[in-house]
Amino acid sequence: MPSSSGPVMDGSTSLETEQLTRRNLEKIDFADGPVWLAAKYNWSHGHSTPTLVGVHGGELTDTYFKPEPKNYKFTWIVRNEDFFALRWGDPSFIRKHIAENGSASYMGGYIIGSETYIPALDYFTAVKDGVNWRYAFERQWLFYKLWGRLTYDPETPDAVFAQQFHQKYGPRGHNLLRAFELASKTPLRIASLFNSTWDHTLYSEGLMALDETTTRYIGVDRLIAQPVLDPAYVSVADYVEGLSRGRRFAADRVTPPVLADQLETDCREALRLVAKIDTRGNTALMYEVADVKTWSHLGLHLAEKLRGATALERFRRGGNDADKARAITHLENALAQWDEVITITRPIYRDMLLTHMIGSSKALQPDAAFHWALIRTQVAQDVEVARTAARR
Repeated sequence: MPSSSGPVMDGSTSLETEQLTRRNLEKIDFADGPVWLAAKYNWSHGHSTPTLVGVHGGELTDTYFKPEPKNYKFTWIVRNEDFFALRWGDPSFIRKHIAENGSASYMGGYIIGSETYIPALDYFTAVKDGVNWRYAFERQWLFYKLWGRLTYDPETPDAVFAQQFHQKYGPRGHNLLRAFELASKTPLRIASLFNSTWDHTLYSEGLMALDETTTRYIGVDRLIAQPVLDPAYVSVADYVEGLSRGRRFAADRVTPPVLADQLETDCREALRLVAKIDTRGNTALMYEVADVKTWSHLGLHLAEKLRGATALERFRRGGNDADKARAITHLENALAQWDEVITITRPIYRDMLLTHMIGSSKALQPDAAFHWALIRTQVAQDVEVARTAARR
């Protein structure tokens, strides 16, 4: 079996590399076949867009699929290097992913998981009283149940998963599947908006990315300039430049204002669905609801940040003082949403070691711990950037 990183491609040589790999694969006489060929979907951030942008190493042509292979099947490695503490579950994303990428006869299935995180020791949980799990993977039961059941049968209805919530929490779990589906779109949208490659280049759960040798919060200037992963998305810089040239964006393009509105709509609905759930006396339920709320406030934070970034870029490109004032207001609102995240998570989540924050020495550093509260000063810096902004 080839390396789990998939074929390494470099510009014009990618086609030649794939052709060579295929020729060698077809020479293998494996009696117990087929041969399984694997590649990382969208590098190390498969929980992003169901649109295939590339594999680990670059773009992927149809060389492995046309003509249809006879002695091997292709499998997707969908990495999760983006959320470890917060529970996640979006069945609609998984179904769409399978429909677009996993239904062909030459597809052999999925490999799901992480390289930078082992879901064994639960080093997240701060509130131990009443906890009904021992290992970290038990906390993420919905993640594994969704991927497991839907890759086995994509037609498995939502009612199967909703029943699991009812079995665990009775009537109080009635809205949780839909709430998780809406709130869990937040990290997918972050990873679709922010182009990234190998493991440490993005950590959606913390809205953090690698900046040369340091993983830190994605500041407003980085957000403005960063290219997108999903080709349907439009970066802040490209959007504002397009407007300045009189460009009109097609209805199917996800511009920053469209994305901000999508985030706000879904996250506010998720918050509404869990607002009246009484979690008293059930620690597990308390964590489930808290995670929905945390993802939702992270989504609302990003919505306000996108609006602030857009207004800031317009001001810098010759806009008026009202643009600057809007940028400041939106970024202040974004900070307020971050504070909501801290309020929810500080009492219930410990500071968590994060391999993304390992320095270039490749050894865990004293500051390699993550918590949303620990990077608040970086988040607040966005407001100061807007206040001191000048026109170009």
